[in-house]
Amino acid sequence: GRMPEHRFQFGASTFKKPNIFEADLHDEALQAELPSFAELLFDDSLARRLDQLLPELELELGPRAKSLKLQHNRRHGGCF
Repeated sequence: GRMPEHRFQFGASTFKKPNIFEADLHDEALQAELPSFAELLFDDSLARRLDQLLPELELELGPRAKSLKLQHNRRHGGCF
């Protein structure tokens, strides 16, 4: 219901990707609607483990250091 069409910017123009819908978990309203997914946004365990294995990446922690998006592709050519 609340997944908007995926849009991207190229140069000065904004385009829609047909049949692709995306919800960004930085949206606080979506965090309230999807608490299990929001927990993943605030969980740093993956970043901490990657930092142990690959310290040269110098990963940052916290929800602003990463993105979590849910995507629905409605067939008919919608894909990345």
